[in-house]
Amino acid sequence: MSTRIFLFIFTFLLTENISFSQTVTSKLLIKDFPQDTVLEIPTPEKIALDFTYSTYALNLILDMRDLPPRTPRIFFDYHTTVSLNDSVVASTVRKGWSHNMNGENFLPPETFDFLPALFALATKEFQYQLPPGKYAIQLEVRPQPMEGIAVKSEPLLMQFTVSN
Repeated sequence: MSTRIFLFIFTFLLTENISFSQTVTSKLLIKDFPQDTVLEIPTPEKIALDFTYSTYALNLILDMRDLPPRTPRIFFDYHTTVSLNDSVVASTVRKGWSHNMNGENFLPPETFDFLPALFALATKEFQYQLPPGKYAIQLEVRPQPMEGIAVKSEPLLMQFTVSN
């Protein structure tokens, strides 16, 4: 009788622990990007080179430690929104990217679509520089929903100004 009670309690606690603690959390960070600054050289090429040569670095922090060992592969959607003067000029989603590493992961800027959006804005009319205005680039790595697993994500917002 006491063995049955022990097994029942043990099974209940194990099931409760697994069902309520399965969470996938993603957070994006950027190294050394000066928020709310005026760009000295307002070209998309300069921004791309700053990311390429590690002046700025995108890092994805994943926390998937609470998942059981045989959890199916987790997929993520990469969301990019570029705004100029509070108007969205580009918004994209890349679906179905897989990550299985906890901790901090480097992401190249090409993972998102903000560089092509900036290049599209830098037309001959502006001598291939970014048009003047306030820019906001929001990036997010959003875990796709899975049954029984809570998903959380924190977007990254980069803001800068281009003056005349």
